[in-house]
Amino acid sequence: MFAGFTKGESYYNIKIERLWLDTQTTLELLCGVDAEARLFLEQLQRGDEVLFEFSGARNSKTSQTTYHLRWMSRIGNPDKKVTFPTARVP
Repeated sequence: MFAGFTKGESYYNIKIERLWLDTQTTLELLCGVDAEARLFLEQLQRGDEVLFEFSGARNSKTSQTTYHLRWMSRIGNPDKKVTFPTARVP
């Protein structure tokens, strides 16, 4: 379920909750945002069910993994996928 987003300097941080039924798991995804992606995110409401694809990148210096959103769509409207640009994280 979509749980909102926050704006960074050059990227957005998307929060996804309840990845599996009856769990409290939260996933944070980074993405760049163009006009189409911004409009899509602004129309989503907390609790909307979404489909999405992401990739992970591990920082060899810190051993921290960052997850980047590739695309997202609302469940019930899977043919209208919105592609997200790659995040530029400082």
